[in-house]
Amino acid sequence: MGKLITSVVNDKGTPFNVVAILPDANYGLDDCLRNESGEILIEFYDARYKHDKHGQFISRYYLKTLLEGEAGILLEGSVQEWFIDNAAMEIVRRSLVALQNGDQL
Repeated sequence: MGKLITSVVNDKGTPFNVVAILPDANYGLDDCLRNESGEILIEFYDARYKHDKHGQFISRYYLKTLLEGEAGILLEGSVQEWFIDNAAMEIVRRSLVALQNGDQL
C-alpha cells in the first residue's frame, strides 16, 4: 500500500497527491501488484477525483528518475491539467530527498 508523502497544487490550480511505494509493498487496484523492483516508486494522483483514497491515478516513476531532473514534469500528455510546474516539483523533490534519507519512512 502506498504512503502519501506530499500534496502539491500546480500553477493552474490542479491538486495532486504524491504517493511512495516502498520495495516489497503492494500497490495498484486492490493492492494486487507488488513492488519487486527493489526501488522506491512514486505515484501521482489527481486529488480532484476520488477514484481511490489518493484520487485518480495518473502516472508512476522511479524515485531516482524524479531526482535527476531540475524542472517540472508533464505527467500525462492527453490531459492539459496533468503537469507539475517547476515550483511544485521543487516541493515534491524536497519530499523525495527526505523519503530517500529515511525521514518519512
